[in-house]
Amino acid sequence: MKTVTKARILNALGLFNIVRSVSYQRDLSNPGILNFYKNFIKKDSLCFDVGANIGRVTDVLLHLGARVIAVEPNPECVRYLRSKYRLNKRVIVVSGALDAVVGRKKLYL
Repeated sequence: MKTVTKARILNALGLFNIVRSVSYQRDLSNPGILNFYKNFIKKDSLCFDVGANIGRVTDVLLHLGARVIAVEPNPECVRYLRSKYRLNKRVIVVSGALDAVVGRKKLYL
């Protein structure tokens, strides 16, 4: 039996990108999140968003003027991130994961 994810259902209904865009906007409109990151991130900082998912943290970092390397293992999220940031030269999207040990692991979604 094939597992159907929420993302696939939303995508089939044509609602996937709408739901994502609404959910990630919460972070940029939350002054607490912006104020937290302002303490650490300066203009032109190089930041890594490890486990970037749909780019919520990447959006905040970009808003603060940083350059971002977004690392994400989920192929669906990678496609979304590449589409979302395709024209933004301050973002590099890397398909993969980070670990202390070199090797391959199974991704459970």
